[in-house]
Amino acid sequence: MLVRCSLTALPLRFVDAGEVFDTLLAVTEGWSFAVLAGEVDGTALSISRNEEGFAIEEAGRETLHEPSAVSAACSLIVVLLNRMIEDEADLLCLHAGAVAIGGRTIVFPSTHRAGKSTLGAALAFRAHKVVADDILPLDCAGDGIRAIASGVAPRLRVPLPRALGLRFRFSAWRAAGPDDGYYRYLHLPSSLKCPLGERHELAAFVFLERSSGQRGAQLQAVDKASAMRSLLIQNFGTAAAPEAIVGRIDRLTDENPAFLLRYGDLGEAAMVLERSFGAAEPACRLWASLERTALPIRTVERVEPLRDGGERGERMICQRPGIVCKRTEGSAFLADPEHGGIFALDAVGAAVWMLMEEPVSVQELTCALGEAFSDVEPERIAADIDRLVQMLLANRLAVEAA
Repeated sequence: MLVRCSLTALPLRFVDAGEVFDTLLAVTEGWSFAVLAGEVDGTALSISRNEEGFAIEEAGRETLHEPSAVSAACSLIVVLLNRMIEDEADLLCLHAGAVAIGGRTIVFPSTHRAGKSTLGAALAFRAHKVVADDILPLDCAGDGIRAIASGVAPRLRVPLPRALGLRFRFSAWRAAGPDDGYYRYLHLPSSLKCPLGERHELAAFVFLERSSGQRGAQLQAVDKASAMRSLLIQNFGTAAAPEAIVGRIDRLTDENPAFLLRYGDLGEAAMVLERSFGAAEPACRLWASLERTALPIRTVERVEPLRDGGERGERMICQRPGIVCKRTEGSAFLADPEHGGIFALDAVGAAVWMLMEEPVSVQELTCALGEAFSDVEPERIAADIDRLVQMLLANRLAVEAA
């Protein structure tokens, strides 16, 4: 069976895999499919059954193997959404979910096992509309950045833990859609899900931190630099240049405040979000009234220290021409238009980067940081500078000066 999908120019060829197509139809909203008669010229994206389950094959791409029709449909959805966004320079794409609460779209950036999809489902069971479950494209054309609904039903891991509560588990059972014993899609009424392509104004980002030991649900304000670092990590897939991505993330965090929700109980978390964002109070005013916090994100990768003896401290280095730097709240975000890549520096790294506007030796950098942080052991400062300089050189952000 050959099928045309509006998200990609490639036709989809289902070989003994009709149940994958049926699952795809059941869990998407606003996706356009047309069954084709006969063959087509050129290559196709193939979904075929094999002894282990199903294979998804596309010329020039890694073949995906999935054990069930549900998991194959899940992977195929990711592939098709990626094909939709990968050549669009006007889009950003975040690994995130989003729900409209009181008409305002709240984005939940992905954090490992923090309950993004579960919380989104809990909000849907409380009559809030799901904009996206796992992949959130953002339309950056025009004056404002808007969320684009993915048109994909929420998906939960099963079996559902008893800790989620009887009410949630009953609602998830009543709304059960395709299920393979590992993932369950939810079948929601049309009033609670947005079709693919629907645009939504953003209101806030809410990062999630779930802990069984957390008593009560607590909402805190996240500083802009932390939010930028996290969103840069969550960004993927589009044709936008690195410097454009940094600029757009800067706009996003300027226009939409970020929060951290610490919670243990799912119902309490949903109620806190309803109280906080369902009212008429602007999100920026709410942000200003809350306790501040920073997200615990590592800003510099671990590298081996430089090992060239006494010559290390005399080596002269400087910024590589053409690197774009965006500073915010003491942090710095570097974009490399030539080689690609975006890099985040904390306050110390940002200070070092500014000192490197003119050629400077590693020894001079170490002395300058030693004076600024006189309470820190000189050996630790030297080791930190070594690692930072090594990272900058390895990623072609800095060069040795003649």
